[in-house]
Amino acid sequence: MLIGARRTGRSAPFLITGFVVLLLAAFGFLLFGHVQELRAAADAHIAEEVDKESKTFCRKFGFGPETVRYAECVDDLSEIRRRHQQRIAGDLFGVR
Repeated sequence: MLIGARRTGRSAPFLITGFVVLLLAAFGFLLFGHVQELRAAADAHIAEEVDKESKTFCRKFGFGPETVRYAECVDDLSEIRRRHQQRIAGDLFGVR
C-alpha cells in the first residue's frame, strides 16, 4: 500500500501540470479568435478613414464623387499610399 501512495503522490503534479497546460491552450484559442475579430474591425476602420481622407482631398480640388476626375484622384492617392508603404517596408527591412 505504501508503494501505491507514492505513485499517487508523484502523479498529482503531472495531472495538475497537464490541467494547467490544457487551460492555457483553451485560453489561447479563445484569445486568437478574439484577436482576429479585433483585427477585422481595425482594418474596416482604417478603410473608412482612408475613404474619408480621399473624399476630402479630392473635393478640395473640385472633384466631386460623381465625376470621372474624382475616380482618377482616388486611384492616384491609392498609388501614392501604396508606394509610401513600400518605402516604409523597405526602410524597416533595409531594402531599397
